[in-house]
Amino acid sequence: MKTLKTFILFLILCSGAWASEMNIIFIGDPHTFGDADDKEWQLKDERLRTLRLSGEYVNMFVDKLLKNPDYVPEGEEWKLVNGFCLASAIAYIIKHEDPDMVIIGGDYHPIGMLNLWPGFGLKDYDQATTEDIMEYQKIFDLYVHNIFSRIPCAVKFVHGNHDVPPPLKEGCIKRINPIGRRTECIEIKKNGFGVMLMILDSESGNRNPIEMVEDYKIGEWQKGEIERVLERNRSTTYKILVQHKMFGGWPGDVYGDFMAKPVAIGQAALPNDYKKLQEITGINFSIPDIDQCWLTDIMLKHEVDLSLYAHNHIFHSRNIKDLKLVCMGTTKFAREKSWWETLLWTYFYGSWRTGDFWGCGGITKVTINEKEMKVEYIKTSSINRTNLPEGSRVGDVLERIYIKRR
Repeated sequence: MKTLKTFILFLILCSGAWASEMNIIFIGDPHTFGDADDKEWQLKDERLRTLRLSGEYVNMFVDKLLKNPDYVPEGEEWKLVNGFCLASAIAYIIKHEDPDMVIIGGDYHPIGMLNLWPGFGLKDYDQATTEDIMEYQKIFDLYVHNIFSRIPCAVKFVHGNHDVPPPLKEGCIKRINPIGRRTECIEIKKNGFGVMLMILDSESGNRNPIEMVEDYKIGEWQKGEIERVLERNRSTTYKILVQHKMFGGWPGDVYGDFMAKPVAIGQAALPNDYKKLQEITGINFSIPDIDQCWLTDIMLKHEVDLSLYAHNHIFHSRNIKDLKLVCMGTTKFAREKSWWETLLWTYFYGSWRTGDFWGCGGITKVTINEKEMKVEYIKTSSINRTNLPEGSRVGDVLERIYIKRR
């Protein structure tokens, strides 16, 4: 009998090792700075104003949701709806997930939203002194710490375009808490497989000013680091790259004006994408100078399995040979319907009416084991203005993708 018990225990331990897996959750573009006051949307409750500036209002919503999953803010609390949508995702993670890591896909830090500082009760950038700006950096750093403090695992950050701090005043061009060169490589060994996850810096290599899509640059220092990391991990089972936005993109703005300065919207990643853009828009590109094409080529060369980006506020997947390119979605409240009906959007992403892509109100979960990676877009909030399926509920998997081990 003792021998039998020992053998059963051995089988249990072996099955646990065999079933070993890793879970990573991606939260794209929380945009909680959208809860700042504006001309039509002003928070009058002083307690809530204090909680908003500290970031603790997100934790207030998390507590309410953990007590009552059907809770929906009303009155003054409704004016903090982006924070509520983020809290909905965090509460869902606490109750239903056990992630090894959560990665914030960018656009989470109010320091880069200069026009919104007065909406937090602070001075406008034009009136602020260098000392003011340095103090605001500390205030918003604490804000960021607090809004994600309830996530029950390690949290990593991808810097977005809205997270870029402004230059200091009085002729000083040094940035506070500089965002430059924030590339990070995470290498993890599990039973039966290994994972390499590299977070890229989408901001510090860009030309200034941005006049065309070729001005969104990786930077030579980062190109070298990408090649070194991928070469070092040539035999790693799964390779994942994460960036906030494309190093290139569609020409023009999000509203379809091809002649406006580009905002790196879209998922153009191959030379043929830019040739098609030339046909549609009549704008010529210097395709060899578009860094996203270089990056896609390097990812294919080194057999990267999954490339994730944010910035476009949708969930969408695309196959580029054996590489899966995924836009990770967003928790933010309101959809950008005006983006979704432009010519380039409908050509490359499809129709919002038929589920070619999914809008706000979800997180992306990547589950990894020795056989495959599974990518899922999970609904986490029931109040978003979006195109998610009628009747869908929090916790529903809206799309599921499998990436087999090579």
